[in-house]
Amino acid sequence: MENIYRFLKFNGISAKKPAGVDEVGRGPIAGPLVACALYIPEGVTIGKINDSKLLNPEERNKILKKMFKKGIKFGIGFCFNKEIDKVGIREATFIAMRRAIKNLPLKCDFILVDGFKIEKIKIPQIALTKGDRRIDAIAGASILAKVYRDMWMIAISNSFPEYRFDQHKGYPTSYHLEMLLKLGPTPIHRRTFAPLKGGN
Repeated sequence: MENIYRFLKFNGISAKKPAGVDEVGRGPIAGPLVACALYIPEGVTIGKINDSKLLNPEERNKILKKMFKKGIKFGIGFCFNKEIDKVGIREATFIAMRRAIKNLPLKCDFILVDGFKIEKIKIPQIALTKGDRRIDAIAGASILAKVYRDMWMIAISNSFPEYRFDQHKGYPTSYHLEMLLKLGPTPIHRRTFAPLKGGN
């Protein structure tokens, strides 16, 4: 895992307040897509960090607490299911990322983003394939986005206990699909995603 400042310096880029950006929640058929923009002060190290998908909840929470103690700044951006259905998952990803950048409590001057460039922003940026496994600030953003989305899904599961959103987080598990057939979609389901597409 490479430090964001070291990566930028190696590539001849001067930035005082760079941020890593990543999202989670493109694959679920229920719930929001959540993005995070993360700023790590120069000289601060997080320690053992990785793509959020490669960590269990206990490891993610441990890293989260460490980041809070070290003064790391972040912004979170949500894009909810009705908006996802309206604009599509690609644009919803950009919307959530732009909201995360806007909610970052400082003005970043460069962005490293996982996957692909964010449309409709003026801040210089580089998109990196598998960036959440390469750059510490992107990995940290993926962890924060994952934790916040999981917290939201756990909270909303109290409103729809039969669905057990706290367990599968809206991903199309066999149990989730079984409940969908039995009970029908909830207000947080994405109606344009299979197997809901074309349903009521």
